[in-house]
Amino acid sequence: MDNLKSPYWEVYFWIIVIAIGIAGTAVIFIDPMGLASKFGNAGSFLGGLFTIAAVVIAVITYKTSKKEHRRNTSLNWLLELEQGILPLLEQQLSTVINMAATAINHLQFPRDNSDISEAWLELIEKQNQSLRVLGIKLSMLIGRLEYLNYVNVKYSNYFTETLELIDYILYSSKKSTGILKERKSDKFEKIKLKFLSEIEANELHKKYIVPITFINILPFPAKIESSNEDDIKELILGIRKYIDLKSN
Repeated sequence: MDNLKSPYWEVYFWIIVIAIGIAGTAVIFIDPMGLASKFGNAGSFLGGLFTIAAVVIAVITYKTSKKEHRRNTSLNWLLELEQGILPLLEQQLSTVINMAATAINHLQFPRDNSDISEAWLELIEKQNQSLRVLGIKLSMLIGRLEYLNYVNVKYSNYFTETLELIDYILYSSKKSTGILKERKSDKFEKIKLKFLSEIEANELHKKYIVPITFINILPFPAKIESSNEDDIKELILGIRKYIDLKSN
């Protein structure tokens, strides 16, 4: 009964209960017993009937209230995602991807890396941290919506790819900048070649980092032309399609 759509279902319910009460009372009075017994039986019958009816109403009201509370809570999570997390995530993904691409580019093409400032490397670390926090919030809020079944499973691949992209970008960004910090050490060439060999077959690397075009190399950091912005926008749009307050 918790799925009833009519706003007047309680009125109809009580009409049915009263009708049953009247019919039941009539049957009791027709029975050939003493008048006092009839009134006593009628009172017991009506009291039990209305008690059961009240319990039914209470249970339905509780379930309806619980469902409405769950939906309102989910709406708050959805608004936080739509207005707060997703716009920032789109911007931060683009920023960190471009910075990671710049660092990787400096590893791929031999040249004097002495112009890479420590301040720039520290800035990447801060941007990485911001992306990491956004990724945690995204995962937490969508995880709650998934638990309540307020997602459209048809678009789940966008959410999965986003989490995988965040993990990969954070890894490649941290790894590449860490190697650049070792650019004056004897082990620089060895760890650089190992890392570049590792990422070149990665599908996310091919899709989001390889297409980036560098307009110039020096002065550092290089100016780049992001050709992956449409892919990032599509990813965020897919997440918006994934989160859905219509319970499946």
